Amino acid sequence: MEPITLKFTLDREDCIETIRLTTFKRRRIMHGFLVSLAIVVGVLPVFIEINEGAMLWNWLFITFIILGLLYEYVLHPIIFTRRLEKAERIPVEMTLIADGSGIDSVSKLGRNRVGWSEFGGIQELEDYFFLTHKGASQMVEIIPKRAFESEEQAQAFRELAEGQIKK
Repeated sequence: MEPITLKFTLDREDCIETIRLTTFKRRRIMHGFLVSLAIVVGVLPVFIEINEGAMLWNWLFITFIILGLLYEYVLHPIIFTRRLEKAERIPVEMTLIADGSGIDSVSKLGRNRVGWSEFGGIQELEDYFFLTHKGASQMVEIIPKRAFESEEQAQAFRELAEGQIKK
C-alpha cells in the first residue's frame, strides 16, 4: 500500500474540538467522583446522629462539589480560550504521511514520527479522526476530514489505521 499524504491547516477550531474530546473522559471521571461523594455526604447523615460537626462536614463537601463544578464548566473553558488566543503557533500548516509503519507529521514546529504501536485507539467523529496515544488519553493526533482529497482516501486511511491500531 502506498503512503497516504495529507496537507492541511490546524486552526483554533481544531484545537478546541480536540480539547472537547480529551476533557470529556476527564469530566466523566470527575462527575462519577463528585456524584458518589454527593450521595455519601447526602445519605450519611440519615444513618448517623446529626450534630453540628456532621453538618459542618456536609457543608464543606457540598462547597467542594460546587467549586469543582464551577472550575470544570466555567473557569477551565475561560482559561483555555485565553491561552488559545495567545498561542503563536496556531494556525499551523501540517503535512501528514501515513504508511504501514506509522505516521510522519511535518510542520513549522518540526518533524515527528509515531509508530502505530504507540496509538491506543482511533475515534472518528463527523469532521475528524482522533488517534489517541497509549497511556496518555489526553494526547491525540487530530486529522481533519477536510484534509482528504476524496472519500476513497479517507476510507483508505480508516482501514489502515484500524488495521494497525490494536484495540
